[in-house]
Amino acid sequence: MDAKGRVMLQEVSGCFNKEAKSDNSWPAGSRFMSSIHDARCGQSSNQSFLSVVATSHVSRKRKKKKMSKLTKLCVTAGTGTGIWAIEVGDKYPNTTVTGIDLSPIQPNYVPENVHFFVDDFDEEWVDPDDKYDFIHIRNVMHSVTDTKALLSRVMRHLKPGGYIEIQDLDITPLSDDDTLTPTTPYALRDFLKYMAAGLAALGSHMHAVHKLPDELEAAGFEDIKKSKHKAPIGMWPKDKRLRLCGLFLRTAMMDGLRGVSQRPMAALGWTPLQIEMVLVNVRKALMDPKVHAYFTFHVIYARKPLQAGGGPGSDEP
Repeated sequence: MDAKGRVMLQEVSGCFNKEAKSDNSWPAGSRFMSSIHDARCGQSSNQSFLSVVATSHVSRKRKKKKMSKLTKLCVTAGTGTGIWAIEVGDKYPNTTVTGIDLSPIQPNYVPENVHFFVDDFDEEWVDPDDKYDFIHIRNVMHSVTDTKALLSRVMRHLKPGGYIEIQDLDITPLSDDDTLTPTTPYALRDFLKYMAAGLAALGSHMHAVHKLPDELEAAGFEDIKKSKHKAPIGMWPKDKRLRLCGLFLRTAMMDGLRGVSQRPMAALGWTPLQIEMVLVNVRKALMDPKVHAYFTFHVIYARKPLQAGGGPGSDEP
């Protein structure tokens, strides 16, 4: 253990499913596109970029309010490099944070209250019902093939009064000025249409975030809150914070294009050479300073209804 109370991660094993699986045992492409920073394709550092984009848009006051109610356990599904889990573990040392992902790409040294496991959150969990106070999901909903089943699973494993928070980019390029109109030639927009079609062929929906509030309500959640934030692509904004977000988002996309495009576009019959030829123009579009495009970053959270005995934090004064 070092001076900051970090301990070495000794082993990675399955905790959610009945049979633990190593990373190499997962079927090829079992997560169609884990996110735009697809860590399993070698771009794990991009999660750091996207984390800056995400945290800069999320109200820290609101997050503190929700997290302060945690009494014991928090889980982040599809944790990637684990940056969110580590930040929460550092900030809330009395909370046990569990991160799960298909790939063991997390750091070796983590806060002693943070644990990582190789597993697929999109399969059944063997944890007890009513276990977790807070479940966090970021940038993976477009790869989920059965959202209803996932939300039902989350409902079962949250404690009464516990919260789910979902953060997701809707990767539809928009603009508030005339630099990008519906008729403007824009290779990134064309590419993303192909990606949406490819993901649909694989059984998921690239814009799943739009339906989440209604699906959360149908699953039985209450106190559903949602907010939208602009995530600029590139350094065109005048605001310093947004300009930094735009730089990080563009960098993550540039680094991750090849990795995230292979399987969805292959599902449409594209060859690797054809995909690479398209990506040449996509990269040019991403670097075009004349186009003031942005994605929409969605933050949605909801609460499992309270039952007899209260929910998380009920023992607090």
